[in-house]
Amino acid sequence: MFKAVAKYRSDRDAWYVYVPKSLCPSHWTGKKGRRISFSRERGYKKAAEAYASKINKLIREYGQQIKVPSSKELLRLQEISEKIGDYNPDEVLEVGLKGVENRSSSILLGDFIPLISKLRKSNGDSYNAATLEAYRYHLNNLMESCGNIYLSDIDRYTIEAHLDSEILNYSPNYQVSILRFLSGALSKAKDSGYIEKNPCFDTKTYSPVETGVGIYDISQCKRLLTGASVSLFLSHLLGLSAGLRPSECRRTKYEYIKLDRKKPCIILPSSVCKGGKKGKTVYLSDNWIEWIRPIFELNLKGYIAPFPETPKIRESGHKVIKATYNDWYHKHWIKDMENPNRLGGAFTNERVFDGHRHSFASYTYWFERETDRSDEGALNYTKAQLGHYQSSDVAIKHYINLDQHIEDIGEWAREFFSLFPPPSYGETIGETLEYCQQVSAVA
Repeated sequence: MFKAVAKYRSDRDAWYVYVPKSLCPSHWTGKKGRRISFSRERGYKKAAEAYASKINKLIREYGQQIKVPSSKELLRLQEISEKIGDYNPDEVLEVGLKGVENRSSSILLGDFIPLISKLRKSNGDSYNAATLEAYRYHLNNLMESCGNIYLSDIDRYTIEAHLDSEILNYSPNYQVSILRFLSGALSKAKDSGYIEKNPCFDTKTYSPVETGVGIYDISQCKRLLTGASVSLFLSHLLGLSAGLRPSECRRTKYEYIKLDRKKPCIILPSSVCKGGKKGKTVYLSDNWIEWIRPIFELNLKGYIAPFPETPKIRESGHKVIKATYNDWYHKHWIKDMENPNRLGGAFTNERVFDGHRHSFASYTYWFERETDRSDEGALNYTKAQLGHYQSSDVAIKHYINLDQHIEDIGEWAREFFSLFPPPSYGETIGETLEYCQQVSAVA
């Protein structure tokens, strides 16, 4: 079998490694193999012999399928070796010279994820907790797909394979959302010097599908109120009655609910709301007050939606980390909605993204419009209830359903704000009250 040989040439006072032609790249046109030179400086005999030994080791392991670096490439390898120590020749085969060099300044995906909590925006501001949680969540999912690889090894094909996975079966709109979060996280990896380029910028185009603003009809709203698990009942209730996002429900405390005021409301501080820059006050209608009152009168403390079975921590590989909002959302909120024994039958095919908030916004707008407000007045009131700036057009674009026949949705809106608890509510809520008292006691 051909092998690489290290030889000293006295006429040149230099060491050379001779490589058989069969191991040279296809573009090599010489009749013989390569002659890779080493410096005349003292000590390069050892370097030449070590390089020849590595090549021969690869020949034994892989046969004559390898392609040995040229003299120019070798010099670059030597520079890399000085930075990272002795390079692994197997890596040269796996990712090439450029890949080996990139790894020298990169970091493993699993080591990068814990650093996300320290990320800063370009202006130095901190990211809100929800954004950082989303970064961690989607990077963890990516690592489950591609393994704990170097950030520098993540390319467009890695990203696309994850997004297009038939096993995960992401919807087109969720693909867009995932790509946005991955791009945000990997842009920070680039800013930190771990990668040269954000691979998300090179992926194929993922486009959202326009589906309009989805809402729950009145029968579905009733199912959400009467069939939810005891640990999530109040979350579903506040989602419908006050338009709170699931993330806001997860961070809402009993003390934010103010039923003893002249105008009963829920006051959320900025730390609870999306973006973390502006709080909001949501005024409650008479019917929803009656749903909330039995729980409010208990004078409870703590969060309204703690983790069921109180999993404050969970294991992730060899690490133990705090449970996050995404854990709660996917393992409890979504699980509750897709449970065939809850909600009068699983919402698997009925669940609408942000459906509670969409329903609240749509019914608020149409109810106010159908009663005593102008179109503009109804819209402005709805914006205020959602916590939007009056100048924002997000509500009319993404939260208010304008596709339904006006007569139908107007009737739905009136019924929505006439949904009082059934006569049996005092009895059926007993288990929920007991649960709320238990978790409040250990808050």
